[in-house]
Amino acid sequence: MANDLAGRTVLLVEDEFLVRLDLSWLLEEHGATVVSAGDLAEGLGHADGAWDVALLDVRLPDGDVFPLAEKLAERSVPLVFHSGHARLERLQRRFPGATILAKPSRNEVLVRTLASQAV
Repeated sequence: MANDLAGRTVLLVEDEFLVRLDLSWLLEEHGATVVSAGDLAEGLGHADGAWDVALLDVRLPDGDVFPLAEKLAERSVPLVFHSGHARLERLQRRFPGATILAKPSRNEVLVRTLASQAV
């Protein structure tokens, strides 16, 4: 499992600094190149990047992540929502191809999910 994400680029959008830092380290430890953002505006600034997968918190300080998720989905970037506050049915309806993980998720589950979703 150590290099499950080798060569993959991950966009991580998470507003809690320590959670974002911990997730970045975890993903890099498994071989990923990670670019992180702490709010929607910063995430939107990375929307046109060459992402293999995006790990997105839903509630951010400047609004829900949906505008960014829509831009990424239009470009066929696989989406993994990682949230403790999201309504599952709403996410499944709006983003039917996305994977949804409840926060907190075990590290092995996060890595395995991102590796399986990455293009």
